[in-house]
Amino acid sequence: AINKGVSSVLSSLAIGYLFVGGTGAGALFSSQVVDALWVMSSSEEVCSLGFTEQRPIDRVLSLTTLFGTVAVVLGVVCLLFDMGRIDRALSLFLTPTLSFMSLGAFSLAGLSACGLALCFVRCAYLPWVPPAFTGVLRAATIAFSVIVMTYTGLLLMSADGVAFWGTALVPALFVASSLSCGLALMLVAAALAERDVQTSWLLRRIALCDAVVVVIELVVAGLFLFESFSDDHPARLASAASLVGEHGIAWWGGFFFCGMAFPLVVEVAA
Repeated sequence: AINKGVSSVLSSLAIGYLFVGGTGAGALFSSQVVDALWVMSSSEEVCSLGFTEQRPIDRVLSLTTLFGTVAVVLGVVCLLFDMGRIDRALSLFLTPTLSFMSLGAFSLAGLSACGLALCFVRCAYLPWVPPAFTGVLRAATIAFSVIVMTYTGLLLMSADGVAFWGTALVPALFVASSLSCGLALMLVAAALAERDVQTSWLLRRIALCDAVVVVIELVVAGLFLFESFSDDHPARLASAASLVGEHGIAWWGGFFFCGMAFPLVVEVAA
């Protein structure tokens, strides 16, 4: 939405997908990586317990998985309504092409399916589910979430209508933003779970990771702005100039201050 002509390129529903879809993918990626590296709970133990009987730290990951899946599905619904006709969506699967659009369609479908399956495994009482199946689901979720976080930036980078997006820094910015939003969703889940030594420890680690991601996002955004002002393409220069002119308040107030600077200060202080 930072580009002057974005309304003629993306609809409100598509822009809504960019927010909720990226957040959901970031939350699913973060929760599964945290589970694999830090929590390391037994898949058999989680499946054999109901949600209310799990350890608080396991409930944090279960809630994050649920929130992330809901966000991804909501993003898919936004895209379906944006297309207007169900046959257009079906054509992406029935007649796939070597394009970022087809890659995104299959990745979103795969991530939605894996996320829903993980929600049932983690939040319902399913003791008959083998631990190996949960491990496969976790690995597939991580893979699909990485693709979903990346492909939209690649799609915009290759768009002919907006020269401002024609840089590899756009996918990098999308990945960093999705990870940061996903970690923020995990912080919300942690705030809803019972506080104990483990969840307090996890909260600090999540805040630290998000602070690092926000710093990376700041660097990428700065490089993106510098590259845009250094380019001799008139359209890119005009778009970059609007960020310090007509759209300066939206850029500095919304994206820079509310989206990065304020969360970074809060997380470092905490």
